[in-house]
Amino acid sequence: MVKTAHCVKQQNEVEILTAQLAEKDSNLQKCQEEWDQLIAALEIQLKGLISSNVQKNNEIEQLKKITSEASETEEKTLVIKPSHRSSMDLIRVETEPQTTSFEISRNE
Repeated sequence: MVKTAHCVKQQNEVEILTAQLAEKDSNLQKCQEEWDQLIAALEIQLKGLISSNVQKNNEIEQLKKITSEASETEEKTLVIKPSHRSSMDLIRVETEPQTTSFEISRNE
């Protein structure tokens, strides 16, 4: 009888441990599902951030290109523009003495 009581006790312990194992397995499975959902949500957010980042980088490059082109155009415009004389240069030109020669011819 000692063996049967001992066997029954062990059988009860096995059943308790089996139930605990099943509960822990169920909890683990729920945690795994939650984890998978969180990872999926994070992947979606990450893809969105990467896409937004790429778009912003493209916009920055376009702005750099536009700025560079505008700067080059401005430099070309400055090179092409004729140089203006200062008002002092114009005054000096007007006031400089000019030589004039007259020829008088006599008809004799």
